[in-house]
Amino acid sequence: MSRKKRRTASEAKLGSIDIIIKTLIGSLVGMVIFFIMIFLLSLLCLKLDTDSAYLKYPVFISAAISGFVGGFVAVCHIKKNGWILGMISAAPAFLTVFLIISIISQAGISVNGLITAAIMSLFGAIGGIISAN
Repeated sequence: MSRKKRRTASEAKLGSIDIIIKTLIGSLVGMVIFFIMIFLLSLLCLKLDTDSAYLKYPVFISAAISGFVGGFVAVCHIKKNGWILGMISAAPAFLTVFLIISIISQAGISVNGLITAAIMSLFGAIGGIISAN
């Protein structure tokens, strides 16, 4: 039989500041991925001359992928509380993205913004669960 590995002191004692920093790093990675994907998908939609009714779907796809990657990165070093920390890592990313988009478009809260928040949080939680396990 194989013995279980013992945890080192750094793995056993993660302070709250360490968890906050790792969550913010995951959130930052998610934001960067979101903006890169939005840029690339916007260029693709511009090249294909798509109808404006279909422009919300690239935002949803970008939110899903960036939420997943952000949650995965946030939890990969912590290895516990994956779904909670994954959802928490999506919150600063979404708030930043939402504020920037609201300032640029001069619009308020919309249904698409709430759907994007839900998608980003859900996929952040999924990424955190996968990373923790």
